[in-house]
Amino acid sequence: MNRIFKTGKFLLALVSAAILATGCDTTSDLDLSPIDSPEAPAGCPAVEFYPANPTSLEIDPANPMFELAIQRAATDAASYDIKVLENESNAFSVPSSVTFAAGETITHIIVKINDGAPTATPLKLSLTFDEANINPYTSGYKSYSPSVTVIKWNNLGTGQWLDGFWYGFWDEVEIFERDDQRGTYRIRNPYTNAL
Repeated sequence: MNRIFKTGKFLLALVSAAILATGCDTTSDLDLSPIDSPEAPAGCPAVEFYPANPTSLEIDPANPMFELAIQRAATDAASYDIKVLENESNAFSVPSSVTFAAGETITHIIVKINDGAPTATPLKLSLTFDEANINPYTSGYKSYSPSVTVIKWNNLGTGQWLDGFWYGFWDEVEIFERDDQRGTYRIRNPYTNAL
C-alpha cells in the first residue's frame, strides 16, 4: 500500500511538471491590466429607446410609418439628436431629434417609410443617441435595430377557427391573403389574453 501511494505521488508530480513546462506561455502579449468601467457623463439625461418597442415590424404600404417610444431620466424641456447608424436602401425617414416637454419622461417619434422602399423583404434600421446623452447603467436600449418589412395583406373576410386539440372552442377569425404572393394566407390570432 505504501509503495502504491509513493508511486502515485511521483506520477502526479511528473504530470504536473509536464503541464507546467508545456502549458505556460510566459511570452504572452495579453494586456491584463484592469479597465475602468464607463462613467455616465455629468448631468446625463439617460435618453434611451423604450424596451417594449417591437424589434420585428410589418408595415402596410397604405400606412407607411411606425411609432417608437423614447424615454429619459431628466425632466427639463429638451431636445436630443437621433443618430442613424444604418438605413438600408435609404428606406426610412427618421426625425433628426426627439423633443421632450418639461416633466415628460416618455415621448414618441414617427419613422416614415420612403416611397420606393423595397417591399416583401426585411429592411435594417439602426438608431442611437449621442454618447453624452446615454447612461450605460439604465435598463432601456441605448440603440434600436429593428427588422422592418413593408408588405400588404388583403382582408378576405371572416372564417371559422376550430380548436379541437387544446382548448376545444371555435371562433370567427379574420382571414388575410398576401398581396404579392397569392395563396399565402394568415389569420387573426384567436388565442387572446381573455381566452
